Amino acid sequence: MTPMFHFSDLYSYASHYEPTDVFDFLGNPQLADDYETNCLQLAFMPGAEELAILEDIFLDYAEEVGLTYYSFYLPENHGIPNELMAALEAKNYQLASYQVFQSPAGQIQLDNQLLNWEKVSQAENLQAYLDFQKPFDQVIDPALRRSRPLRYQMAAGNPWISQFLAYQDGRVVATWDLIDQGQFLEIDNLTVGPDYRRQGLASQIIQLSQQKAQQAAKPLLALADIENPSMAVFEGLGFKALSLLSRIHRPIS
Repeated sequence: MTPMFHFSDLYSYASHYEPTDVFDFLGNPQLADDYETNCLQLAFMPGAEELAILEDIFLDYAEEVGLTYYSFYLPENHGIPNELMAALEAKNYQLASYQVFQSPAGQIQLDNQLLNWEKVSQAENLQAYLDFQKPFDQVIDPALRRSRPLRYQMAAGNPWISQFLAYQDGRVVATWDLIDQGQFLEIDNLTVGPDYRRQGLASQIIQLSQQKAQQAAKPLLALADIENPSMAVFEGLGFKALSLLSRIHRPIS
């Protein structure tokens, strides 16, 4: 039987992990502002009163690890009740929603256009990877922007994460990561330069990653923001939507 994967199976940059019956805490003091990494992953949908209790619990972790944002991932495949939504709006929480995808079964035939790519393996092409990311990181939330360079360096030093560069005419036009999670591979941080979008590059990169997953006899998983164009790419390539979930976050005042 094919295993069923969940959001909690995906890679995290957390260095601290504490599971309980009703939530899991994940955090990393080196990424204090990174509300994507530092969070409570909830096993239940809270009401307004329970949210206040969860904030008190989160504060204990935040003080211990040195975090700057409340962040909660709500249970998969659950809508947000009106009572909770009203409480979130009153407290100025930000909301983001994500889809977990899994690659379809079957052999992958790469598109006719060959992708010119290389794996990051030395200081020179790691710097090319970092330089390519800089303009994209300048337009994201400053809290996440501060953590990005360190996350890239952490990935470069992790033997289970491979970073890649794609080239056209000698220029870097895209980057992505492949993470070996044991039972599956995960594609992450897929970024295509603005001048090279809508040319099928993202599809080629995903198909190449699927091929690498198949060679390892593993499925390929991905996490996509529902407002990101990558949603349509994964759907167009026949990826299966495993689950939908939401994150709520706000600064700790």
